[in-house]
Amino acid sequence: MIRITDGSAKFAKYHISGDIPERFPFHTDKEGAYIYDDRELERARAMLGDAKYTVAEIAHDAGHIEKARGQRYLSRSEAIAHFQHDIEPEHGLREKHKKALATIADLSSRLERMESTVTQHAKEFAALKKGG
Repeated sequence: MIRITDGSAKFAKYHISGDIPERFPFHTDKEGAYIYDDRELERARAMLGDAKYTVAEIAHDAGHIEKARGQRYLSRSEAIAHFQHDIEPEHGLREKHKKALATIADLSSRLERMESTVTQHAKEFAALKKGG
């Protein structure tokens, strides 16, 4: 299970199953609650008190964790599409497009300078040819 916080994918660290209250302030589904870090786990345990529950640590696909490193996501769905189907996140595409446009602008500028130099050399050569 993942959530997106400030554009970054956070992977649930623990899953709690058992007597989970209906209005439990954590990510829950019919299987239980997903807890994303140790502080949340402490809060969840305090709220559960004497209820019967179990806590299991969640193992995640190392490939997904690696794919998420340094990425920015607009939504959980976008992150899942990236992990499962290699669909590039929109933010990542925008960054790649910005870099590509900057490269194109740089190459265009270089080409203009080269054309100017070639034109100048052609004029100098023509003048030498007339004079010589």
